[in-house]
Amino acid sequence: MGSRTNGICWYCERVCDSQAESGGRAPTVDHFRPLSRFPQLAYEWSNWVFSCHACNVENKGDTWPDSGLVDPCAAVVAERPEEYFDYDADTGEIVPKDGLSGVDRRRADATIDALGLNRLDVRFYRSRWTLKFNYDVTELPVSRRQAFIEFMTGTVPYAGTTRIVVEQLRQAGRI
Repeated sequence: MGSRTNGICWYCERVCDSQAESGGRAPTVDHFRPLSRFPQLAYEWSNWVFSCHACNVENKGDTWPDSGLVDPCAAVVAERPEEYFDYDADTGEIVPKDGLSGVDRRRADATIDALGLNRLDVRFYRSRWTLKFNYDVTELPVSRRQAFIEFMTGTVPYAGTTRIVVEQLRQAGRI
């Protein structure tokens, strides 16, 4: 499963430490919808999420709020994280998108909290990544930007956040 994600946690979007045996960045496989509440999904491939120990065990655990959580593996475009989240470049935080319905906003807030998406360490590395991406993409010749964007929004660290940043840059007329 890690090869499908390039060893990247589908929650915090950082590379898992394949050498670690436990804790922190060690790779795990999470049942997105916890077995304690959804035992019928134990062997459903669509319910397995490659994640780091910190996101899976130390944060999410068996959490499943009534509103549910935003599925990082959603097959339907309208259910993907980019539809729920925005990125605050000043703080490095993932925030709910403006204009979400009450239910969708609760789902976004619950996901941010349950997965620890705004933990200080996650915000620090995410901010470093997006600052570098912003610089790199705006310094490239216009003719090379799209290929760079496609690569950086593939299976690389912070691809989801990068997709949000790309949209922000387009709306601001910077790319």
